[in-house]
Amino acid sequence: MRLFSDKSPIKASEYRYWIPASSPGKMGSLIKRCFQAFPFWFDVGGRTGTKGYMTPSSREKYIRLLGPNPSPTETPSGNGEQDGERSDPGASTRPKSVEAAYQDILGMLKDHSPDIEYLTRELQKAHARVTQESLRLDMANQEVLSLCAIVSDLNKRVASGDAKLTAAEKQNEEDKKKVLSAQDTVLALDKQVKASNRRVSELEQQLTTRDAELTAAKTEAAQANGRLMNLWARLKKMKGADEKKRKSEPESLVLTAEGGPRTAKRPRNGQQAYVESDAGDN
Repeated sequence: MRLFSDKSPIKASEYRYWIPASSPGKMGSLIKRCFQAFPFWFDVGGRTGTKGYMTPSSREKYIRLLGPNPSPTETPSGNGEQDGERSDPGASTRPKSVEAAYQDILGMLKDHSPDIEYLTRELQKAHARVTQESLRLDMANQEVLSLCAIVSDLNKRVASGDAKLTAAEKQNEEDKKKVLSAQDTVLALDKQVKASNRRVSELEQQLTTRDAELTAAKTEAAQANGRLMNLWARLKKMKGADEKKRKSEPESLVLTAEGGPRTAKRPRNGQQAYVESDAGDN
């Protein structure tokens, strides 16, 4: 049985007394005026305790709160005049016993059953809302777990992408080094090609010069051959003429200084001429 709720339509001014906790760790309760004589303790959730839960002094305090006119020998712990209100006149008589007070409380609870039913319905609605919110919270937790899994997968993909990017950057650096080395090699080969081209040009110039010299030498050789052939023709002609003259004139054989035989021709015009014989020519 719950006597107080934040969502209750009953005004807070209808609750008159705050009963402190009986022991550490317990909470007190606000007691409505119609429940002042209830001789039992209310638990935190509005539930009542057992009959022997309260101490005798606390139970007597509950009973003394029954009405505005307590007995002269008793000291009330509070009354309605402090708040500008008074208790019901019908509650001026003290109950005969705790059980009678309990029965009176039950009757008063029946009189206020609509409020209790309303509070019960509100409590049920609150429980339903709590259940719905719990379901929503579970769904939200599931979504959070799903999102965490997605984020974890994305983080793994990002880490894999970073690793691939790092490997690609390293490969790119290596490729750049290879390209620079290839460029250096190409430059060196280009220099070698240029040097080879210069050498080829020099060799071509030398070859041209050699060709010119060879042509000149061939020309000179041809000219020398021509002169030689002319000389041979002249000598042949002269030899033929000499042979004809030798056949027509008597010949005298003379010895030369080398010991070879020579044909001594008859001197002509006071001069002596020597003509080699055929044996000497051979």
